[in-house]
Amino acid sequence: MESDLFITFGISNPDEVDTWPKSWPTDIKEHTALVNIDVAPTNTQFGSVNIIEHELSSFSELVTDLLMGIKAEVDQESAELLFDGVKHATNQFSQNLTPAVFECAANLMKIINN
Repeated sequence: MESDLFITFGISNPDEVDTWPKSWPTDIKEHTALVNIDVAPTNTQFGSVNIIEHELSSFSELVTDLLMGIKAEVDQESAELLFDGVKHATNQFSQNLTPAVFECAANLMKIINN
């Protein structure tokens, strides 16, 4: 496998990828940057670069924050899927709530309602 950049999403531990050789993180890091993106507090930070935001409600909130941070254009369907992810992870906005959750939801609703 050759690439300049390898990104994992939602993989807390390399052992979760049981279809690849156990040495895959080391093998990849020898040849390219390995970016590890996750929200789990149990993440082992196996990447060359680790973006671990365990205080967020969900992976959907993290992806939304990343997309908004780089000012990416998010289409309506993607916004709906991300909103559903936040809604599901917060049990219909009844748990794991922070002001950032509502800000994320509001940003997604603006896109959905456009």
